[in-house]
Amino acid sequence: MKTILLLGVMLVLFQEAEANFGVKESFDLNQFAGFWYVSAVAAKNVSTLNIPPTKRIGSVLITPQVGAVNFTFMADLNGSCVRREQSDVQMVFPGIFQINPAISLTVVDTDYMNFAFVLTSGTFTDGEFKFLTAYGRARELDIEDEMKFCMALDSEGIPHKQKIFLKNDDTCARLMKEDYFSALL
Repeated sequence: MKTILLLGVMLVLFQEAEANFGVKESFDLNQFAGFWYVSAVAAKNVSTLNIPPTKRIGSVLITPQVGAVNFTFMADLNGSCVRREQSDVQMVFPGIFQINPAISLTVVDTDYMNFAFVLTSGTFTDGEFKFLTAYGRARELDIEDEMKFCMALDSEGIPHKQKIFLKNDDTCARLMKEDYFSALL
């Protein structure tokens, strides 16, 4: 009986998520802005991912500016915390950000309070790439949001075997989080 109930709940979630994927014209940058943990990632082409499964969670800080958006990323790179800034990023359509002529970020789904799934796509000299990243306001996604992330992978044509839920160690993310909340005081 519990199995049937769980399958029913999963079917309803799948149908709702399937209908809701894609950028919405009602995308609200101010609600999307702020501090997010980066807790999962998956790439269509595994060579573009190149992330060891023991990698620690990262973070991203999204700061709206007049006519642009700033993205600050903090990630674990070979055991060191590395910060990367992308300033003056243009929002070319609600939820679509052009990092540079070759790379864009698209918010494919978000509830603003718990999760956001962001598709990074573009072209390198090696060819096209596409990967989906799970942002969360908490360090880990809950089980329902993990299921939504898996459904978003299906929607984007990214194989599940290419997903990595990052190690729940916020050493790198905490550095940026402390800076962010100190600046708010």
